[in-house]
Amino acid sequence: MRKIGVLGGTFDPPHKGHLKVAEIATEILRLDLLLFIPCSKHTLKERLPKVSGFHRSNMLALLCSNIDNFIVENCELERGGVSYTSETLSFLKKKYKD
Repeated sequence: MRKIGVLGGTFDPPHKGHLKVAEIATEILRLDLLLFIPCSKHTLKERLPKVSGFHRSNMLALLCSNIDNFIVENCELERGGVSYTSETLSFLKKKYKD
């Protein structure tokens, strides 16, 4: 069974700090795959992101483009509205089952 990590956030904008956290987590936890999940609307932040969700997703994809086991997963953007971790994890469990 693959070990999959999940790193969610607004990523507004994504930056090298996000990438470094992902690299450290992947190494320490020995993850096979790490999913970056940009949210549509964060549950704890009143302010909306400055940049559209899919633009943030594209920036994340560029940031991760040279790392094979990093994937940008747009399930929360596609669902829209407020993002809840429990819903996202249920979706990912079905999508990435092996």
